[in-house]
Parts: sequence; C-alpha cells; structure tokens
Amino acid sequence: MTPTPVHLSPPALPPLWTAAALAAGPVVALGFGRFAYALLLPSMRASLHWTYTQAGVMNTANGLGYLFGALLAAGVAGSQPVVELPASERGRSGGD
Repeated sequence: MTPTPVHLSPPALPPLWTAAALAAGPVVALGFGRFAYALLLPSMRASLHWTYTQAGVMNTANGLGYLFGALLAAGVAGSQPVVELPASERGRSGGD
C-alpha cells in the first residue's frame, strides 16, 4: 500500500492583512517616484522643450502634492485612537 501525498498549504492571511500587503506595493513605488522626480526633471525639461517656468510650475505642483498628502496622512493618523497595552504587557520584550 502506497501512502497518499499530503499537500500542505500555508495558512491564509486575514483579509485586512492581505489588503495592507497589496496596498504597500503602490505606496512604495509612489514614494520612490516622488523622490526620483527631482532627478528626472532636467532631462524631462530638455526632452519636452519646457521653459524653466513650465518646469518650475510642474515641480511646484509636485511639491504641493507631497505636502497635501503628508498633511492628509497626519490628519488621518491623528484621528485614530491610541491603543494602550495592558499593564501586564508593558515593558515585555518580544523574546520572553
């Protein structure tokens, strides 16, 4: 009699963790893109035949978008309740 193979699959993540993991990719990509924009602006200006004024307006719009996003994120984070650990859990390290 031959044993039947057992197929083990990893445990499924809760939906909230799955959504957070899927959202992390675009967040990281947008972060890299935002900082790379300043490095790409001179070559974009040359290849698109922008004047310095046009390039400056685009860079200002980029900066205002970054500022608006940071202020929005700070407002959202500030509206969330702070979760406190029970007294029995305070001061414990993860390795205990």
